[in-house]
Amino acid sequence: MPARAPLCQDSRCRVVQRHLCFRCTSMHSWTSALPDALQEAALTQRATVTGCLQLMQRAAAQRDMSFMVSLEQQLGGILGLLANMTADQQMLFFPVFFFTKSVTDEHFRKLVEFIRLDTTEPRVVTYSLNLVNIRFIRQQQEGGTWAEPSAYISCLLSLLIGCRLNDISRLAPPTVEIMLGLPSVSFSNLAKWDRHNAIVQTVCDSIYQLQNEKQVAEIICQQLQQILDSEPVTSVLTVLGALVFFTAAQGGSAQGGSAHKLSHVLTRHCLATMMALVDMEVPLLAKEEKCDSLRVDNLAVVSAWDVCVKFCTSFALSTRILEIISNKIKGLKALSDVQVVVSTMTQLLKQTRDSSQQIGGLCSSIVTEVQALFSEQDLKTEQWWADFKYEANLH
Repeated sequence: MPARAPLCQDSRCRVVQRHLCFRCTSMHSWTSALPDALQEAALTQRATVTGCLQLMQRAAAQRDMSFMVSLEQQLGGILGLLANMTADQQMLFFPVFFFTKSVTDEHFRKLVEFIRLDTTEPRVVTYSLNLVNIRFIRQQQEGGTWAEPSAYISCLLSLLIGCRLNDISRLAPPTVEIMLGLPSVSFSNLAKWDRHNAIVQTVCDSIYQLQNEKQVAEIICQQLQQILDSEPVTSVLTVLGALVFFTAAQGGSAQGGSAHKLSHVLTRHCLATMMALVDMEVPLLAKEEKCDSLRVDNLAVVSAWDVCVKFCTSFALSTRILEIISNKIKGLKALSDVQVVVSTMTQLLKQTRDSSQQIGGLCSSIVTEVQALFSEQDLKTEQWWADFKYEANLH
């Protein structure tokens, strides 16, 4: 007969223990009923959830065999009920999760769904991902099989993406980005960027702690490139998450062929994102504006812009972006569309301050193309045009 876990003296635990001892037969440890009791409590008796979790922590730490077998069988159901618990109770669960013998694809999917919930507090997200990563690192060090590496990498990739791909509308209105042959980016969930950014930062930290971080980063680069290339409309959360990941990885982890391909794809998505942000008419140079006067959603715009600029400056992409614009701008007909494109370049040039001769030549080319499209009379009263020519002259 498996050894019984010692009784806990906490009053909340004693209530649960007496209930479970009554329900269990003498042939089984009462701890085997804990996972089932937790699920029942999460649905009907939330006051006893904390007691259940405290007992589960003790049973897990002592490797109680009856409990561990029962936990593994019911882990999926428990993960599906985490949203019914308080943040403090959720924090109590993840040390139990840490001791599980194996985690499947389905378990990781439910973990991703839980982390993506707006109601899941950031401290719970960080704590849970840190514990999961520590457990996976221990697997690498000890040669165990706690989780399939492919399942864990898929979990990290899903968190970087930020939303289910089928949640993004496949229909996009004609925009200046599409007219330039750039990808279509959906901004419907931009307000969630601040929260998603914290998740992305935690995921990046998790990757760089792994023994095989370069291989993992290379795989994620490959998958991100395929997603961005194949989706007709991409969530801004996916684009920004990929930009943050790739910018962080450029110091060492992501340097292979997949990283090179992803950089080209991301450049186009980054440009499409920047033009959409400029079109929102929000002050983008946060350091020059009073940020406390901006609404929360406008702060998300500023933060998103900063992510794009950091990506461009980290890889000296101003030249590449100007090449795309100079080759495509002649296809625009409306002055308002040209204004969006040119204003984006002005904002980017203000912050990159790249003074290369090639940049100057491309700026001159854009000036020539715009002047061929519109008369001097059309342009002479436009401040955005004067601003661009001023920045162009600096290069």
